[in-house]
Amino acid sequence: MDQIEVWQAGLYDLLARMSGVFANRVGLARLGLYARELLGPAECKNGWQLAEEAGEATPCAMQQFLFRGNWFADELSRDMRRYIIGGLATRWGSW
Repeated sequence: MDQIEVWQAGLYDLLARMSGVFANRVGLARLGLYARELLGPAECKNGWQLAEEAGEATPCAMQQFLFRGNWFADELSRDMRRYIIGGLATRWGSW
């Protein structure tokens, strides 16, 4: 498995863990697209370039997601904390 496949698998795992923090599946799908494009080849990581790389005509959907996305911030923070600590524990042993 090359490095890109490893990162992609990790991204899918992360998105699966985060599925409960969004009010609907559209938000989760939009996060997946946004994250994939952030890891993609675009030289500039702004709304226009990310939208173009994703095959969208304008950056409106990306911007709407970032500014008005419907997610539960406390749950997202808790899940990210568990994900990061779990990864560190796996990499360096339990603390």
